[in-house]
Amino acid sequence: MSTKQLHMIYALNNNELVHISEVPSGLRCECICPACNAKLVAKKGEKVIRHFAHYNSEECKYGYETSLHLAAKQMIAEARKFTIPAVYLNFPSSGKNPLRISEAKEIEISEASLEQREGSIIPDIVILSKNRKIFIEIYVTHAIDESKLLKVKNSDISTIEIDLSEYKRSITKEELEKVIFEDTEKKKWIYNSYENSLLKKFMDVSIPIPINNQGFVDYCPMNKRTRKGKYDVLHGCYYCDFCISIGEKECFCSEESFIATIDDFHKTIEERKPSHYSRLENIRQAYVSCRICPNCKSYLVERTGRYGRFLGCSQFPHCRFTERI
Repeated sequence: MSTKQLHMIYALNNNELVHISEVPSGLRCECICPACNAKLVAKKGEKVIRHFAHYNSEECKYGYETSLHLAAKQMIAEARKFTIPAVYLNFPSSGKNPLRISEAKEIEISEASLEQREGSIIPDIVILSKNRKIFIEIYVTHAIDESKLLKVKNSDISTIEIDLSEYKRSITKEELEKVIFEDTEKKKWIYNSYENSLLKKFMDVSIPIPINNQGFVDYCPMNKRTRKGKYDVLHGCYYCDFCISIGEKECFCSEESFIATIDDFHKTIEERKPSHYSRLENIRQAYVSCRICPNCKSYLVERTGRYGRFLGCSQFPHCRFTERI
């Protein structure tokens, strides 16, 4: 996209960020580009969105992106409230469904600072809410990279990224405020300390089971999904309710402790067992009624054996699930 198609609606006036609506038209705006410091002219006609343009020079490559980035940071720094997105507990490389552990909600900001160094990190914004720090990163042209993400994780400070990369032109001040303060669609947790602490609890009650070079494990606590005496990680463990994480060389399983949900941590093992057996049976029946294998999610096909008709997994002998009709 050509930079001539982009409409810069924020600029610097005496080192302060101003909106196009806050200044007079033409050169009387006395504004400069926040990226290259070139003189700007305020164009406030009726044919296109009112915007700043470079005076007697080509539009600079980063003017629009820099102005949008600065505007978003300033809006948050001056705000007293901010809406954070919902928090989900994700299980790494597992087919286990994420668990929502916190709803999206509005928080109060007691303090905010821009590009303040925190250890080895310089976040775009640091906000303080009820003595809890939250980093906020504004993504216009560059998302947070792996190096910075690693530093964020090591700091154990929850970090939100606001994605403005799709707003390449004609975004108004009102639209920008709506994205930043009301919507949560463009916000995501790059790292969340609460999620990380819960995942650690699940990992602590799990046992590591080695994975061989063919993608099989020698042992499955649930004793199913066999192939030549082995257990298939991809079609078995991956979909299991007790599969907490799958790494390159081992699968972490929580079946022996019967912990699959957050509520399980508040129950004794005697309480967990029957409730899980009942829940797993209901899930199994729901899949079977749709002719889907509850073990590997492949199709069930009708077959006839020595004891009559039955449903068998279409991936046999890879998966040996059967259900009598």
